[in-house]
Amino acid sequence: MTTRQLMMPLIVFVFGFVMGMIVVGLLFSFNKNEQSCGVMRSNVRQNQALTNPLLECDSNHSYITKTLAPFKSEINKLILKYTQDPRISHVSYYFREFNNGTWFGINEEEKFNPASLLKIALMMAVFKQAESDPKILTEAELPYITRELALQNIPVDNDLVSGASYSAERLIEQMIVESDNNALYALEPLVMDKEYEQEIHNLIGLEYTVDRDSLVTVAQYSVLFRLLYNASYLNRTYSEKALQFLSRTKFSDGIRAGVGEDVVVAHKYGERGDGYDGFQLHDCGIVYYPNHDYLVCIMTRGTDLDYLKTVISGLAAETHQQVSAQASEAVQIK
Repeated sequence: MTTRQLMMPLIVFVFGFVMGMIVVGLLFSFNKNEQSCGVMRSNVRQNQALTNPLLECDSNHSYITKTLAPFKSEINKLILKYTQDPRISHVSYYFREFNNGTWFGINEEEKFNPASLLKIALMMAVFKQAESDPKILTEAELPYITRELALQNIPVDNDLVSGASYSAERLIEQMIVESDNNALYALEPLVMDKEYEQEIHNLIGLEYTVDRDSLVTVAQYSVLFRLLYNASYLNRTYSEKALQFLSRTKFSDGIRAGVGEDVVVAHKYGERGDGYDGFQLHDCGIVYYPNHDYLVCIMTRGTDLDYLKTVISGLAAETHQQVSAQASEAVQIK
């Protein structure tokens, strides 16, 4: 049995379950949290929180931030330049600035295999259960088994011992920070007994099938980060925990390489493929820029994994430069 076959049932269920809950989150939470108290607010955080600072809205003050002008043409020019190289066949891009909602997409309807990106969905599914039963994270001992079929193109640092048991929280940390497939398999017992996949896939318009991967667009996947940032699916405690894990992601050849080591980035990458059928490499996340937190999601397909890394880091760098050039400090009005 291949790695894809092993992961398929879990990926289909978890993505369907979490994306289905997005419907409720989108209807009731985005507007409230992205423009709270009728004003815009700067990203002044307390205790380095990674969720939306509007969740701490101070009704005695309002803040004004400069509205970013869309820079779609600059990103599109760069994508056209990259895709002239035969090593890459497709790039999709999505940008959203959280303070004022500026957003745009390029090829945003193209569908990709999400691969390890859906580890976020599994984390969210377990944390959702922990809201009502916190002990599930610390008291359940789950066996961690190293599987040869779980080999990954991007190496995983691992200090877990095969055959030993670990808490769900430790396994989630390993799954997100290191993108460890074996940690994902170890967490399966916590989510595989649910019956939501068919109903939720139909609800959100995704094809449901058990014999191949569900496909996702940059726009669809970006919603998961919006839900975490606005704490509109998980409560704030678990949204913070999720974003803290994501901010420690060790993959440094994508968005991280483009924005620099001194910038906080909560992100997740996913990769799939081999040198025969080609590769897919994606990196999506929240970049914490003063007064202008933004979300960027880049998905790529091509024949050279290293070149795909170059494309993602180059687009992330251009995005960061555009935001930096336009950004201004918030003006407080008493």
